[in-house]
Amino acid sequence: MLPEEIRALRRDGLTEQGEKTTREIAEKEKREALADFKIEHMYGFNDPKTNELVNLGHEKMLSTIAQRLLDRHGDSIVNKCPRCQKLARTPNAKQCRHCEHDWH
Repeated sequence: MLPEEIRALRRDGLTEQGEKTTREIAEKEKREALADFKIEHMYGFNDPKTNELVNLGHEKMLSTIAQRLLDRHGDSIVNKCPRCQKLARTPNAKQCRHCEHDWH
């Protein structure tokens, strides 16, 4: 995943109150001129790409990230049965759970 996607998912896990408190801590780090602004780096409050993803809302953000991953890496992360074309359990599976075809 891209760095902005990781930061957006972290922020998505915060409650409204938690995000407010976390933003306050990030601002305090900036005021105190701490070297690496750890909270800002972790949540990307000032990163336009991260903010764009967060503003989409939870469901739309997840589907956007998932679609980008499938478009870019679909063949390597999605494993389908060569016989029935249904989704295998894992990317490394060699036996279909649906039709029991074995392609070891």
